[in-house]
Amino acid sequence: PRDGHYFAFCDYSFIELCTLAQICLWMFGRSTLADAINDGLDPHLAMAAEDLDISYAEAKRRLAAGDPEIVAQRQRCKARNFGFPGGLGPDTYVAYARGYGVNLTRHAAKQEKEKWYRKWPEMRDYHQYFSDRTLGGRTFTLVQQGSGRVRGGVGFCDGANSGFQGLAADGIKRAGWNITKECYLRDPYRNGAPPTALYGSAPVLFLHDELILEVPVDTAHEAAHRLSEVMISGMREVVPDVKVSTEFAIASRWYKGAKPVFVNGRLVPWEPKKKTS
Repeated sequence: PRDGHYFAFCDYSFIELCTLAQICLWMFGRSTLADAINDGLDPHLAMAAEDLDISYAEAKRRLAAGDPEIVAQRQRCKARNFGFPGGLGPDTYVAYARGYGVNLTRHAAKQEKEKWYRKWPEMRDYHQYFSDRTLGGRTFTLVQQGSGRVRGGVGFCDGANSGFQGLAADGIKRAGWNITKECYLRDPYRNGAPPTALYGSAPVLFLHDELILEVPVDTAHEAAHRLSEVMISGMREVVPDVKVSTEFAIASRWYKGAKPVFVNGRLVPWEPKKKTS
């Protein structure tokens, strides 16, 4: 960032699972995935704990301690939770999971999908909904819940992906619009209120589900917290029934693994650990 500024990073926590859960609540009136998220659970860790036949509390404790078995199993479950909602079959899932460092046979991929369906049973109905509308290679017109955007010529995977990915896109763009206004306008909502903590900051990058701002050093703590607040409120406009959360940090340059660091209750820049010889 420019002199006198830090970068503030903020991204949503498994937002596509939140939007998937919201879509299922609207479609079917129920969602075990929504229940898990609203109970404060990490869906990846909850599935990993079930795979290993241990309690969620134990899995959480072991993850915090860096237990390699838990870390690896959670990564395996991330591949499931992010890969299967869009309709991946066994063959495509084998290739997809490899990107998460998970190597599977076709048979194992089928078993993974059955585990996923058992964990989130509403997903069978979700996939059936799109399967019924695309039998024989047919396409249909999808109206995005939440915004009313229309997408034509939709196939099975297009439809399954559009439901939750489209909702996430709507939410983060609403948040991004409000964040931009707060960065540049003294009275962004024309209500006579003073500028928010984001005033004087500048949007830098929008990466999938993460927003990065350049924030003044003196107000970096307040700006990062406000960035999180606006990202959550923007997403809540289209995800009213599922808990939405974020993770945020500041640093003197862009780091993929930046974490929040506090000193005397104030957010301070994260720095990578120095390598020792």
